[in-house]
Amino acid sequence: MFNLTTHKQSDHLIAILSFQGNLDHLTYRELINQANELYTNGYRNLVLDMRGIPNLGLSGTFALYSAATVFSGDIPLDPAGGLKALRAMADKVVSKPTPHFKLLRPQPAVKNALSQSGLSVYDDMESVLTSIAC
Repeated sequence: MFNLTTHKQSDHLIAILSFQGNLDHLTYRELINQANELYTNGYRNLVLDMRGIPNLGLSGTFALYSAATVFSGDIPLDPAGGLKALRAMADKVVSKPTPHFKLLRPQPAVKNALSQSGLSVYDDMESVLTSIAC
């Protein structure tokens, strides 16, 4: 479901993940696991290409906040914490956005769902790459 490509910018590798399908209760753990694995392997910037994601569920939103938390150098909360954990991570991301996790090309319905998320959303790769603080 995930496809990984990389981009080198200023001597730093940027992981670019693309995903096909709904990001929901069936798939959210895959994104969390991928983010953890990439960070563990030394990547410090992650771009999630969302053009292949037609629907974003609440669990998918949890996964996005988890990935943002990982790429902020923190440990995400346990999904078993439910809405309380989701709100806590959302509050943290909104109050201190990460320059190292970006969302790219979400479909209109997903972009609308993300409009209040505090996550950085971009429509083109050039803008994303320009925005990343390495």
